[in-house]
Amino acid sequence: YKLANQLCKALEKKGVKVWFAPKSIEASEHYAGKITEGIEQCALVILIASKNSIGDRRRSISGSQEVVKEIQLAQNNKKKLLPINVDKSLEGDFDKNLTYHLSTTQWVDISNLNDTQRQLDLIVSKTIKVLSLADSETFLEDITFNKQEETLKSVELALMRNDLHVADKLLEDKNFTPSFYSQFSMMNIFKELLVVSLFKNLDKPDSDRIIGILKKVIDSNDTQYHGLCWCLMANLAKKYYEINGLQNPGYNYISALTEYRKIELPRMSARHKMILRNIKDYEQL
Repeated sequence: YKLANQLCKALEKKGVKVWFAPKSIEASEHYAGKITEGIEQCALVILIASKNSIGDRRRSISGSQEVVKEIQLAQNNKKKLLPINVDKSLEGDFDKNLTYHLSTTQWVDISNLNDTQRQLDLIVSKTIKVLSLADSETFLEDITFNKQEETLKSVELALMRNDLHVADKLLEDKNFTPSFYSQFSMMNIFKELLVVSLFKNLDKPDSDRIIGILKKVIDSNDTQYHGLCWCLMANLAKKYYEINGLQNPGYNYISALTEYRKIELPRMSARHKMILRNIKDYEQL
């Protein structure tokens, strides 16, 4: 407890926000619930790994079952873990319930440092480094997300101008994350339709495939594209399947139109309407 308390103060002096049970949980609060909440909300879990916390079977010392639960909870929530090797217990035969979680985790070794300040300085330094790396990973994820979002916006603008060459080049990168599935799919459908310029110029395999994609987007939670999907479904039904006397694997014109009209206004964006106007036989619903 003494080292944990000192470490908490040392980290806070460096501007690191620390959740530490003895100071973060009020006497009237539910202990287990608050610990769970603290772990779920943190970026890093620091484990003071001593014979009392993780055990040492060489000396017949059992570890704390509460520590086992907390480490398992941290792992379940995919939290970064930083064990502190206080008395060489991490190098020995610790509690078997922690073996899976700690066997491949790098730790900070302070077992050979007798000076408390040196111990704290080392732990604080390593903690800040790990947190900085975590922030960098989040930053890179944000950059990737923003880059994909900007790319798809550029595709929309190119399709509005009927500039298929630019749109095709931008869509060459197939590594869009799942969160962009609907938008990426719709941009590809737009591109295909603009290439043939008329719904009736599609062939059966392509039409059936587009219907399949539209159904998948409709079944998703990405409701911003549902109006567009029903609009395309209705146009395909009337301008391709009915004109060519072919069986429609999707909805017929009346059914698709009915579903389209159920959607609250605006049913689709102004950009999408402008793109659709580049398809010569597009029927505005």
